[in-house]
Amino acid sequence: PHLYDELIRVPLIVNTPDIGSKISQTPVSLVDIAPTLFDLTDIPTPDKVQGKSLLDLVDQDEERVTISACSGDTVSKNVSEWEYFATRTANWKCFWRRDIDRVELYDLTKDPGELKDISHEYPDTVNYFRELMEEHLNEAVETELTLPEVEKSENVKQRLRDLGYTE
Repeated sequence: PHLYDELIRVPLIVNTPDIGSKISQTPVSLVDIAPTLFDLTDIPTPDKVQGKSLLDLVDQDEERVTISACSGDTVSKNVSEWEYFATRTANWKCFWRRDIDRVELYDLTKDPGELKDISHEYPDTVNYFRELMEEHLNEAVETELTLPEVEKSENVKQRLRDLGYTE
């Protein structure tokens, strides 16, 4: 899959005037940013927003499960087309390749390189993570929006080419 740690484990730096600096090893996800911003601005988080505020981590680290997803080699606008999912905790990583229904499980404390699939040894753990990934997919589908196609001006197209986003 495309969701090994060397591709998805990146630092997140948050700096606000009211909160001092802190380093946390707790895995978080980009979907946690929106609830955090709502908390920082004292705006109630809408029900359909996924993720969990990162302000909880200011006082203490906690066990969290993060979920990552991608659509494979192509970019997909539709959540329902996502093929690869991964759940991660401090100790476990579970992959689910939806298109062929294949699951892999790694014990990150013993196998940080994610080399030995032990899914057959821990079926209950696999089922737990699989349920979380399916629930995440269902929630994401519920929040999916149909966006209109936007016609780009020649200026915008050139800027995208200059930045290397298009040819």
